[in-house]
Amino acid sequence: MKIARLLLTVCFAMSIYGFTYAQEVSILSWNIAHLGKTKSPEEIEFMCSIMQGYDIIAIQEVVANDPAGARAVAQISDILNRSGSKWDYKVSHPTTGTSQQKERYAFIWNTAIVKINGRPWLDESLADIVCREPYLARFNMGEQSFLIANYHSIPHSKKPQWENKQVLQLPMLYPNDKILIAGDYNISSTDKFWDLLNDQHLQLTPFGDKSTLRRACTSNNDFTYSNHAIDFFIYEKAELNVVKSSVIDYVGKCEHLNFARSISDHLPVFCTFKIPGH
Repeated sequence: MKIARLLLTVCFAMSIYGFTYAQEVSILSWNIAHLGKTKSPEEIEFMCSIMQGYDIIAIQEVVANDPAGARAVAQISDILNRSGSKWDYKVSHPTTGTSQQKERYAFIWNTAIVKINGRPWLDESLADIVCREPYLARFNMGEQSFLIANYHSIPHSKKPQWENKQVLQLPMLYPNDKILIAGDYNISSTDKFWDLLNDQHLQLTPFGDKSTLRRACTSNNDFTYSNHAIDFFIYEKAELNVVKSSVIDYVGKCEHLNFARSISDHLPVFCTFKIPGH
């Protein structure tokens, strides 16, 4: 009873002096290969079983040259709605890269947890600089606001360092926002390239977690199917407090690898962060 009274007193004092609790929000980022052309209803159901545990979903590689891409995102949202929560979604216009590299992005979110603030947009300031310009959306959670950038760099063989460096300018382009960049950077999170984050007061997470899938296991042992750590989040250390993050490994055994690759050659990654109260 004394502890309960003490907690009530602390809560009352915090409200008087303008402090609020830091709230948590979870985001899942997933490069779903060719979403819209190659996914069966059963595979989409499986994807939804993973997504439904998170508040915001950021998807890369929605096909751009076929309306089936947007339809697949709508189907995902519809299945999630049947889980008991209300979900909404937005799909971007095609990015402005070459025809082979054009794609759409998508956001899907649980409306009971977060509200979208305005319409998401492809960042025009980067459209002539990077092949697939990021797709941005502002979300509100209670009185707090934050900005999510959804991004897919050019392949590693095309040397994405220049593109990635340009995308890291987003916090300066949107100085009044708490920003988190989610996506596939095509450079390992352990690469020395990312040392430049320190000078920009940015942080990368998860670090070193392999998120791409090989075509075959490298031995008969399990857990030899993952390859490169190229899917992760970059965020402003002073603005967001990441509680946890990881790759979501739904493979588990080499015998499941073929099914896993029918979903995508990438595993999803997630992070849960707090927006500091004030």
